Amino acid sequence: MKSKQKTVIIASSNPWHDSLGLYFSKEQAYRSYLTLSKLNKPIAKGMYINVEKPSKTIRVYHENDRDYLVCGGFDHKTGKCDDECKIFGSIVEFAKKQL
Repeated sequence: MKSKQKTVIIASSNPWHDSLGLYFSKEQAYRSYLTLSKLNKPIAKGMYINVEKPSKTIRVYHENDRDYLVCGGFDHKTGKCDDECKIFGSIVEFAKKQL
């Protein structure tokens, strides 16, 4: 069967074909963290991220007539973290301030 599409869009955070520009060799892997908690009071729906460091993000997730707060961020280069528990603790404290 012949396709009628004339345009194909490939969306990626990484270049998949770079005509030997070797961009993949310049990429750096980062790790980010997320937590999910029940939301007891409504907040504005949307996805939000700050501009300061460390980066933080919040958004609302809705499932089965229940709202949840997704909090995360605190990214770092992969392999460059001494204490992931401390990062999760920071996210939990940040989430508590948002609730």
